[in-house]
Amino acid sequence: MIDRTRQPAYALHALVHVLDRAAEGVLAEGIGISYRRYLTLLTLQRLADEGTVTQRELATELGVSEPAASRTVGVLREAGWVTSLAAPGEGNRRRLALTAEGERLVNDAALRLETAFASLMDAAGVEADDVLAITDPLLGTLATLSEVSQS
Repeated sequence: MIDRTRQPAYALHALVHVLDRAAEGVLAEGIGISYRRYLTLLTLQRLADEGTVTQRELATELGVSEPAASRTVGVLREAGWVTSLAAPGEGNRRRLALTAEGERLVNDAALRLETAFASLMDAAGVEADDVLAITDPLLGTLATLSEVSQS
């Protein structure tokens, strides 16, 4: 019988799962935010760098339904990390942006996560360039395949 746990796809999935759980702990203890909410803020920050962001665009990017994105944005807005304004002349569309406090939170969280990951890599004797040498080509290929399938 084949040991499926020794296959690269399983190993990568298991690694991502464990890293996500560890990130959840780092952020919950250090900043008081869930990893999922951090990812939402980080995605909003990235999209905003490319232009204005609608709630629909955020939902699409996160791979969640619009109602799910709406609930998350509501929580983030109540926390003071996101603004949500009606887009003039665009019906019910809402334009999203991080507040200054939201920007600080994303930057602080990113620093905490990067520090924790750097410690993990040091302990494992792994260099950042080694990780990127594996992940960059895989992510690039998946992006290309995704673009082709959407055409």
